[in-house]
Amino acid sequence: MIGRWGTRWAPCARLGQLQTRFKGDPDGYFASIKQAWGTEASWDREKGVITVAVPEGECGCPMVDTKRTPAAWCNCSVGYQKEAFETVFGRPVKAALKESKLAGSTRCVFEVTLA
Repeated sequence: MIGRWGTRWAPCARLGQLQTRFKGDPDGYFASIKQAWGTEASWDREKGVITVAVPEGECGCPMVDTKRTPAAWCNCSVGYQKEAFETVFGRPVKAALKESKLAGSTRCVFEVTLA
């Protein structure tokens, strides 16, 4: 349920407009998220796995209060990553959260697997 909010809540939906410009151009999308937010994306083409690493610093989610928001809230960002990469690649993907700032990590890391 929370994962779906990442693509339907207004500020997240506006963020989602970025990937629509890069349909079919994953390398362009990777460069764009690096420039916009410092987010690193590495793609193991052979395995079909993309690792997305959000840089250290404060959580960028507009709905997070780091003193009160539980780490489970980060599943919203899993939904955002899933929809973003499905848009870019034009096919289903699986997304998983590997590290989270709210869970004590210094960064957020997602693993996206092309289906």
